[in-house]
Amino acid sequence: MISVGGQMIQALELQKGNVNLGSGSVVDFKSAVVHCVTAGDFTITWSDGTTDTVAMLDNQDVAISNASVTVDSGTFHIDTL
Repeated sequence: MISVGGQMIQALELQKGNVNLGSGSVVDFKSAVVHCVTAGDFTITWSDGTTDTVAMLDNQDVAISNASVTVDSGTFHIDTL
């Protein structure tokens, strides 16, 4: 939720460098919301070095903490908090 003109709306704040990320893009963060623009997969590398691959469809969102994300396919916006 973000405040716009005194109103709270549910939206993802776009951040320079974290918009329309495609294959090979890597983002490190403490906390983030990942929004899928076009269906694809990304790999999460957790702070302990283990990894998980996540498949997402258009317009899905997930929140992730203490990790980095590498985009394998598709297009994503990542809002680091």
